[in-house]
Amino acid sequence: NWAKFSDVADAGDTCYFRGGTYAPTTSTATNYHCWWRNLKGNSASRIYMLNYPTESPIYDFSGFVTVNTDPWCVYLDDCDYLTITGLRVRALAQVASGLGVSRGWAITDGSSNNIMNQCVADSMGGGGFVFGNGSGNTINYCDSYYNADPYSGGSPYGGADGFAIAGGVTQTGLSINYCRAWWNSDDGFDNFGIDGTVTYRGNWSFWNGYIPGGFSTGGNGEGFKLGPTATSKLTDTLRWLYE
Repeated sequence: NWAKFSDVADAGDTCYFRGGTYAPTTSTATNYHCWWRNLKGNSASRIYMLNYPTESPIYDFSGFVTVNTDPWCVYLDDCDYLTITGLRVRALAQVASGLGVSRGWAITDGSSNNIMNQCVADSMGGGGFVFGNGSGNTINYCDSYYNADPYSGGSPYGGADGFAIAGGVTQTGLSINYCRAWWNSDDGFDNFGIDGTVTYRGNWSFWNGYIPGGFSTGGNGEGFKLGPTATSKLTDTLRWLYE
């Protein structure tokens, strides 16, 4: 049970995830299937959430039928100074009613100074990596692909981004480095309507805006989407660095 670390991890701890496929033990009505909340490392003593060396842990929702309109695989709620490495979440399908979307990773609710390395979100019924309010977070070598929301009313396939920092949030000092987004039914990297600063280095975005696995049109299909805040001021800054 990936969620148990929220109850036992303290600053300076290292938590290993053994390889293999983990099925959800939560109910179909659950909102946060793995809810890490109020985990507080610090600059001198981070909390490490790591795959066991050479092993690949997968939180797999294949065949799981949610009745929750907006479920999450892993949700970071007010967590600081976590380093998360080598974990994959996949296949949490969209609710059949189309009244919401299912998403992979969330870093939100003031979560700051966290690092994610080589993590994956794929085959979700919505976005792969989603960012809410926070600061100083860093995402390295992560992949988000094959995410799609076919049942969304009015805009089928229009709510599944690879990496989404959209929707009126404040995410300051976010750094996304050497990540890949492909075959997401909406955008690869969506920055529409944010306040803050996002730095991109060496990222790939391709084949987005198609229904995954082919080239039938899905959502917008922007590789890197910029956009103003709700007050029509472009206060988000994206720095493009080529090394």
